[in-house]
Amino acid sequence: MYGLQLLWDLLPGKYPALILAIANLSLIQISSELVFIWSGVVALFIIFKPLKIVPIKEKAIKMHASKKLITFVSVVFGLVVITSIITNIMYLVGVNAHAPVIVSHRGVDNKNGV
Repeated sequence: MYGLQLLWDLLPGKYPALILAIANLSLIQISSELVFIWSGVVALFIIFKPLKIVPIKEKAIKMHASKKLITFVSVVFGLVVITSIITNIMYLVGVNAHAPVIVSHRGVDNKNGV
């Protein structure tokens, strides 16, 4: 991914590299969130397996996900993707970027006093 971003930065103009950087950062963030969720689920399975909550003799009933559950999960995932893209745009464009205030600790300097 880093090598691709270095190649994309060589493209002429500011916007193609910016758009591809936003896509690259969003892809990395979303994939890391999915890995985090997956590792949490695996950890919970490891923790709860020794408890033997369900008796072994019971037959496992196959449960199919309902359309409401699939729709809910899809909407939540879509909101996470959209939020990630919007925050990455704001971060890479530098919406909140401003120079820090210079404060002198031994007197008055640059019109800023202590």
